[in-house]
Amino acid sequence: MSGSERICRAGTLLAADAGLWLLFAWLTGWWTPLTLLGGVMVYFADMGLAQPVLQAGAISPFPRFAGAAPSLVGVGQYFAAGGMALAVDLLPLPAGVKLAALMASGGICAAASFGWLVWRPYRKVGSAI
Repeated sequence: MSGSERICRAGTLLAADAGLWLLFAWLTGWWTPLTLLGGVMVYFADMGLAQPVLQAGAISPFPRFAGAAPSLVGVGQYFAAGGMALAVDLLPLPAGVKLAALMASGGICAAASFGWLVWRPYRKVGSAI
């Protein structure tokens, strides 16, 4: 397993764990400003580890589109985040649960998409990112 593959897998899985930790902290009553800050810091640090490597791996087969690909990825991220935020906001839950659910679902989606779209196909052909 290559170093970039380990970073992507660890970053997406830890981001999912951080989101689930926030949800767990809210549901069990451990919700404090420190709990929130710690979970958010871990979430964004882990996504900051994985996202650049994942984007570089996504555009590497298409070098001609290196200029357009990041902008399309950015637009896709904004649409996905907006859709997830709208869906979570429509739930009749307190604001803390909505934030934790949004971050947990974002981390889980990132980990699942990495496993399904990147890690599984590259493992089949025997190469890494």
